[in-house]
Amino acid sequence: MRLAPLIPAVFGLATVSPASSQVTPVTVPKGTLRWDFYGQFQAWEWRWRDGRREEAAADFVRSSVDRSFVPGLDSTEARIRRLTGLGQVNLSLGQSTASELVNVGVRGFGGAFGLTKAITIFGSVPIVSVKIEPRFLLDTASSNLGLNRASLGHGNVVVQLQLAASAIRGKLADPDLPPAERANLDALLIRVTTLEIELRALLVEPATAAYFLPTASSAAGAALRGEVQRIQTDLAAAGVTVFTASLNLPGVRASIADFTGFLTDPAGPIAGRPIDDTPYLIRMGDIEVGAAIALIDKFPASRLGRGVRATLDGTIRLRTAQLDRPDRFLDLGTGDRQPDVDLNLTTDIAMGRFGLRMVGGYNLQLPGNQNRRVAPPDQPIATARTQAGVRRDPGDVLRISARPFLRLATHLSLFGAVDFWTRQADKFDYAAGQPPVEGVDLSVLSEGTKSDALLLSGGLSYSHSGENKLGILKLPLDASVRYERIVRSGTGVLPDANTIRVDLRLYTRLWR
Repeated sequence: MRLAPLIPAVFGLATVSPASSQVTPVTVPKGTLRWDFYGQFQAWEWRWRDGRREEAAADFVRSSVDRSFVPGLDSTEARIRRLTGLGQVNLSLGQSTASELVNVGVRGFGGAFGLTKAITIFGSVPIVSVKIEPRFLLDTASSNLGLNRASLGHGNVVVQLQLAASAIRGKLADPDLPPAERANLDALLIRVTTLEIELRALLVEPATAAYFLPTASSAAGAALRGEVQRIQTDLAAAGVTVFTASLNLPGVRASIADFTGFLTDPAGPIAGRPIDDTPYLIRMGDIEVGAAIALIDKFPASRLGRGVRATLDGTIRLRTAQLDRPDRFLDLGTGDRQPDVDLNLTTDIAMGRFGLRMVGGYNLQLPGNQNRRVAPPDQPIATARTQAGVRRDPGDVLRISARPFLRLATHLSLFGAVDFWTRQADKFDYAAGQPPVEGVDLSVLSEGTKSDALLLSGGLSYSHSGENKLGILKLPLDASVRYERIVRSGTGVLPDANTIRVDLRLYTRLWR
């Protein structure tokens, strides 16, 4: 999940000494140093998915925990169909419910310096904390699967099938064997060999053995046991009695502890973390540096005057954040960790007590390398073998914004904002030196990345020039608090976050 849309650039909202107006400029005066301190808190339990709101952990809510959720069940079902001739094999661990509460906090600091009357340089360092509280419950009442345990003795079945095949070949070596009996033994050898190959792959072969097997009481389990018993009967009729072992299938359903063991077994196919693992980290986000230039500055000198100004600013984001872990299924990094170039044109209009800021921006997102497990977003559990080094080229972002304000008192203003942004789909290729992963379509990583959102926000700002009642200039400052929420999203997967942000800016005149 991308964090960049969730952490607004501090300088798009930054203000300067408020002596001239309540619509504060992006730039700072020549020779002035601005100190920026900001905090942001976000929390969400829901998300937007192609225009619909759903639980943030909706991918883990399943009416049937079947092949679409548990890797490997599809191949288990295919082998059972080949062995038994069943047309339908539907294996399931039951049904699941899940939820998650995501908390993201940002504590940042930065600054800006006026090089000239028109040019300002700036920078920002965010420290991001991420805490995810997941809940995953598995109801096994409708399950037809149990754990494939060594105590079931499947090796005996495979060995005895091999002995039976050898005994049949011994009989076929008799040159005086009647043709009809030879034909029967040839057909029986094919059945025994096929059963041995499929059961060895299904039950005991380390690379292919199923982690879960149908229970003895299930339809698939009964069909498997029935096929084994039929072959034993036919072998006995042919005088081959070395295959007497029973096919032991699980007698009890797999528990949620067994499923967690499947996920976390370092020698298993997933080698991941538990779904209900509670990730918590505090790391640096993506550092930002940039510059702004004033294009037009005809703003009024008085707070109740009229005027206009326009500023162009550019920001570069550096690769300093931490990405989410591939082996953790509900995780979030502290940023994108890929370079961005962000351009904004900001136009301010003052009309007495009223003002309007209009912003248009384009975010050019440059490629960066990541380690990812390759799977569609609606199949959140991917096997360890799908992990690969990929080169991600994020889709560019186009933004427009209108931010009106109303001055309530000398230093206090009420403001709002309507923001819309749209983002193109990400593109993925294998990183240099990374061989393709067999059987994996890399394009599935792009699903859900093309997105858009309409946001509403509002808050209060306080601006003071620092001049006291005696006309002595102290410390100028600006402060603001803002609440923001997505009200509509047509495409893509986005968190439905409640966002609160607080900004504090102090100014120091170094020279005139």
